[in-house]
Amino acid sequence: MRKIILLLSLVPCTLLAQPFITNEVAEKLFYDDFTDNTENWPSFNEPDIKTYAVEGYYYLSKISGEKSRAVIPSFRKQENKFMIKTSLMLISTSPNQQTLGILFMAQSDGSGGFVLEINKKQQYRVRGITNIGQYISTGENGWTKSKNVKGADEFNKIVIKGYNGKYDIYFNDQYTFSFEQGNFKQGEFGLLLGPESKAKVDLFYLYKISANIADNLSAVTSKLDSLQKENDSLKHQIDYVLARKIDSLERVNQKLQENVAFLKEAVSRRDTIHLDEFGKPVKDEKPDAPAPQNIETPIMEKSPMKEEEK
Repeated sequence: MRKIILLLSLVPCTLLAQPFITNEVAEKLFYDDFTDNTENWPSFNEPDIKTYAVEGYYYLSKISGEKSRAVIPSFRKQENKFMIKTSLMLISTSPNQQTLGILFMAQSDGSGGFVLEINKKQQYRVRGITNIGQYISTGENGWTKSKNVKGADEFNKIVIKGYNGKYDIYFNDQYTFSFEQGNFKQGEFGLLLGPESKAKVDLFYLYKISANIADNLSAVTSKLDSLQKENDSLKHQIDYVLARKIDSLERVNQKLQENVAFLKEAVSRRDTIHLDEFGKPVKDEKPDAPAPQNIETPIMEKSPMKEEEK
């Protein structure tokens, strides 16, 4: 029987609002629904842990001890392009903290790998297996509450996808968490049972996957380029409309200033101000004064009678 001693670590990770890996093609590598005892999983009967397969379930019970215990099936190491599907339940037997986890990409020497754990409070956490000892998921001691996670005595369907150091996690068919860290070429998978914890597993499948992440990234990049071009076009249209509006407003403002100046001048002269049909001031056009007329004074001729009188 192999045992892996785990030291838990936090490694900085990148969180996403959407999964890394989509449209993958899966090839089944490992399959166990525990309908018969194929001896893929070990049967422990030790003072601190007991495990056995019966009636389509694999049971685990951690009786004593303060450390978690890893349980590794008899299967070769997994590649770094994989998908794990499992259905498992944490059985409530103690008021204390109980945990059940899934190991993936675990290095035999304890130098790396990851574990996804759940507890009976509908919380999950992701931890790295290194010699440092911190958490990948956020929250107190790495525990994160999620409505996607079921509590004790209920089966949780869990899917873990890995592709060249990128990982997506699903609970009960709902995408929940992603992180990017390390790029182990291969590693082991299995279960991790916490102190004073009991659990049962309904199924455990392992797949090799191919997923064209480059195409996914290319599609996203193309969409971003398209949105950028659309944004630039809209910005150009808005700038054009604003420029025309500003020009129109400037002309109106200039006309208003001219009217104000005219009104001020008229008021200073105490002139009568006339308005047109639109209420705008109209300048009075005073008629030109008539041109002076040349009036010829007639020349008075001497009367002949006057001459004779002389």
